[in-house]
Amino acid sequence: MGKHKLGQIFCLTAFVWLALASALAADNIYWAGRDLHGAPNLDGTGAHSLWSNVYSADVAVDPGNNKVYWIDISTGMTRIRVGNLDGSGTPSTLVTTSGAYELQIDVANGRIYWDDINSLTIHWSSLTTPADHVLPLHPLDLRAIALDLRSSQQSLYYIDTFDVWRSDLNGGNLTHLPNTLGAGTVYSGMAIDTCNDQILVTGTEQNTPGGSTFILRADLADAGNAAYVLQDSSWTGAIVGTSPRKIEIDPHGGKMYWSDVGLSTIRRADLSGANFEEIANASVSSGSFMGLALDISDPSCSTVGTNKDLRNATRQAADGIEILLKGVYRHLVHYDGYPANHFASYTESAAPGGNTRLSWSSPNNVVQPGQIAHVGFNAPGTSATILGVFWRHGKTRTGCAPQVSTNTHAWGSPGSQVIFTNNGLECRSVPRYVGGLKIEWYAAAVPLADLNARAPRKPLRVDAIGRVPILLKPGAEVKIDV
Repeated sequence: MGKHKLGQIFCLTAFVWLALASALAADNIYWAGRDLHGAPNLDGTGAHSLWSNVYSADVAVDPGNNKVYWIDISTGMTRIRVGNLDGSGTPSTLVTTSGAYELQIDVANGRIYWDDINSLTIHWSSLTTPADHVLPLHPLDLRAIALDLRSSQQSLYYIDTFDVWRSDLNGGNLTHLPNTLGAGTVYSGMAIDTCNDQILVTGTEQNTPGGSTFILRADLADAGNAAYVLQDSSWTGAIVGTSPRKIEIDPHGGKMYWSDVGLSTIRRADLSGANFEEIANASVSSGSFMGLALDISDPSCSTVGTNKDLRNATRQAADGIEILLKGVYRHLVHYDGYPANHFASYTESAAPGGNTRLSWSSPNNVVQPGQIAHVGFNAPGTSATILGVFWRHGKTRTGCAPQVSTNTHAWGSPGSQVIFTNNGLECRSVPRYVGGLKIEWYAAAVPLADLNARAPRKPLRVDAIGRVPILLKPGAEVKIDV
């Protein structure tokens, strides 16, 4: 997204990569408890019971074959059951096993995996010729498993106490990742973020006063750079919950979903930790929600490109720009400025409140009063919330760069919107005007360096949407249909 200031009115040029087929496909979410539920929308709306009184510990889906699999613990033994995804017909038992905690499905290879944290074993079965196979792995304190099913990887990961191990899908080539996730913690769920080559882990922690629950992120290659994405202190359960468990990722939507057994809820947030929502909850009579599964129509990676043309209105020279982003980000692709004011240094650092500070410094020419500098970044997902943009001279903030954040919704499908939000509240909390909207359509993603006012571009189509300027109070937003 390129945002440009004309007078006191903020205008938007949106650069849209056409992806109509995937945008029109359906996404679904399923979760397990006493009943097995499904919802035709990832926000949980339209949820209904597929199978009743199944007392399921977890669920996995094979949408292409209209199948749903779940761990059935209703009879005193553990069975992996299978039924039709639309709730028709009669379920059957795929395999009976010693125990099962979470399911992971590999549809392409026709397999389903589960972990038995009591016997400390990891199992698999063929979907077409069922049998209970135990992988030749020997964890001492098995906590969670996850699969990386990219063609170049084909790997299984598991957490043993607070260490991460990787093997191939048959249990061979076992590798101990060199970094630990952190001691004094009980981990309970794991997912692979294939777009950012990271793992996301749920768990509970004993080292802080009163304890805490969290979602943690670490590098996939070596489990290094572990950092909290979300954390609830003193077991409040406000965001993460009181007992988070299975976690799943929607890479194209840029969101993570997880179950909280303690409060019996299904929750989601951006991969950065921003924009938390509770999308389903159960009464005591309905039993705990334990596991979940996603049916994602478009599993491709998604990023939002945000570039800023920033005029130095501080009345003094500046040698740095700082952008405060809501949520936790790492290793962002970034753009460091026009040739006249190209910044030599870019860094990312943690900011208070679980946010991220992006800093550009040391331009080849200082930005004089009235001059425009240009910086930008790519963030995973479909939106990024900017809390403030600041000019700096040395280590001192010298002023704010006025701006309004914009997010998009459902590009290329009915109901597309641009959302203007006056959320730069960390910088200068004042009313701001938003105005015209121009949309450029492309057959492929526009390079980050071209998302600015000066770059020549050849869009497939340009739409100009006239709109009378709107005054947004601090914290207010307006949605413009496209």
